[in-house]
Amino acid sequence: RSHKPVHLTGLRYTGPGSQSARTLNIDIRMIGAGENSRILLTVDDVSDRVEKIFELSMLRYINEAIAQKNLKPRKILNMILTCVTAGSALGFNRAFLLFVNKSGTRLVGRMGVGPASREDAYRVWAQIGAEQKTLKDMLASSGLSAEDAHMETIINRMSFSLREKHNIVVDAITHKKPYKVVNALMDPLVSPVIRELLGSIEFVVVPMIVRDRAIGAIIADNIYSMVPISEEHVQLLTMFANQAGLVLEIAEMYKKL
Repeated sequence: RSHKPVHLTGLRYTGPGSQSARTLNIDIRMIGAGENSRILLTVDDVSDRVEKIFELSMLRYINEAIAQKNLKPRKILNMILTCVTAGSALGFNRAFLLFVNKSGTRLVGRMGVGPASREDAYRVWAQIGAEQKTLKDMLASSGLSAEDAHMETIINRMSFSLREKHNIVVDAITHKKPYKVVNALMDPLVSPVIRELLGSIEFVVVPMIVRDRAIGAIIADNIYSMVPISEEHVQLLTMFANQAGLVLEIAEMYKKL
């Protein structure tokens, strides 16, 4: 009624069947006068800019937690995967962590995080949206759940020789570069075992590189929401994976001290 412009910033919007919230800036103003007046509504999706800020804050939260508490390695791994799957952060549906063993001969699964089914996914996302949990809240409460227990049955079967050919996860380690699979059914680098274990058509594999050495890999997908994985998300996950590797190295140093 006042005809004054209205500026709304940082609004979070989650569409039906999605866990990834978008961040919107909205501008509302009147143009013209009298009977010819109109309302001009401008919506600016600033999600990509916000995600880059989150990429920096995620590791800061984990570093602070490591410095303040004597966290067990499993807790740290769970926090890393929470960052990959939290809708307020990278927002993938599921994520798996694999590490090169001490002898440097095999890539072995350590942990998986994500809902057990599409129904569980929608229930969990709705609950998180209703509670309006921030990333910091989720990291503080991150722990194994029933859904994660289901994922553990998958991760326990992830064990690959680093000499294995035509294995996209091994290739990500040996070549130290990320891979995005668009069609797992047709991609020759996706072995039948990986295809069966993941059950998803599209997924991404990024190596965790510390001091020019690949120590492991993160696999992530959007099997339930079916949201396409953008190149920017691959880049963000790649940067995060490398920083997460440094976090694990810092945690190891704290442990020795």
